[in-house]
Amino acid sequence: MNEGQTTSWVDIVVLNYNGWQDTIECLESVFLSTYQSFRVIVIDNGSGDESVAKLSAWAEGRLKPAPAPNPTIAAIFQSSVPKPISYQILTEEEAKQSSGSEAYRLILIRAEANRGYSAGNNIGIRFSRLTQRADSVWLLNNDTVVRADTLQRLVEHGRQQKGKVGITGAKLLFYHQPDTVQYLGGSSYNPYTGQAQPRGRGLAATDEATSHPATDQSLAFIAGASLFAKRSFIDAVGELNEDYFLYFEEPDWATRGQQRGWTIDYAPSAVVYHKEGASIGASLTSRAYQNKFADYQYHRSRLIYTRKYMGLGPIVVLYGRTLLSLLKSILHGRLDYAALFVRVLLGSGPSYYSNSR
Repeated sequence: MNEGQTTSWVDIVVLNYNGWQDTIECLESVFLSTYQSFRVIVIDNGSGDESVAKLSAWAEGRLKPAPAPNPTIAAIFQSSVPKPISYQILTEEEAKQSSGSEAYRLILIRAEANRGYSAGNNIGIRFSRLTQRADSVWLLNNDTVVRADTLQRLVEHGRQQKGKVGITGAKLLFYHQPDTVQYLGGSSYNPYTGQAQPRGRGLAATDEATSHPATDQSLAFIAGASLFAKRSFIDAVGELNEDYFLYFEEPDWATRGQQRGWTIDYAPSAVVYHKEGASIGASLTSRAYQNKFADYQYHRSRLIYTRKYMGLGPIVVLYGRTLLSLLKSILHGRLDYAALFVRVLLGSGPSYYSNSR
């Protein structure tokens, strides 16, 4: 099906890494959607916790997820019925050769190794593109829960868009504080500090400001927890950049699109609840240096993005800031973090530090 037809097909890509409990809750909410022209593609990114077996058992028996932490989330699952979902399991190599049968609503793909957010999601994007059936690909974090009408709202918003809109974001609310905004679509970005400023963070979910579409100036990129991308955008711009293991994939995608005349957008009526940081065991709301894996990937990716797109001024400033962080680590006796910043400055690969949760 193509854009402009009555029903648009959506492939939903969900990346799982040792998080089958979160993934089951996410999938349960997705399959309760009022809009049913979709297929879910779950990429298991080298998990060591029997995630594929757990997800298969859920699909066969539709076991309900764990009790929700508050009435808002619990209400989403009230209409849940234990009805099996047709599924297929593929290896990464098989997924390269086969587009899968359209009879399956759920595809589980075992990645050969954990190569990061971009590489994992790209497995799903490439699998989707084999059939060229989907008009849009929705990259959805496994630590999210969606309302029954979220997908419908995204599709409807896409039909009303003018111009070359490539990626649309949702109203992201905190899972454990569902009355509070996490992102209105995404973030602005300051190239000299290397910091993103989440649009609308902390606003009440019912605040009138949350209903206003974003302007080009207020959004630099869409938050990766919910990226609704048109297939035509992916065909023109390409997939996610696998130079990044974690972080800055979204700014890179948006920037590449903007260089080719594409824009980004925000659908105020599409609501997603997000457990921020659950997928890596850390949160970026406070750079508290509690997770070396996350910190290393963040600083590494920030310099990669800056070198690619931001020009000499921001490059000099951010390298200086990273060097200053190195010196501060030495002065405070944090030699482990001094080593981290040395590796960042030397351009080391993504494999340093284990992502132990």
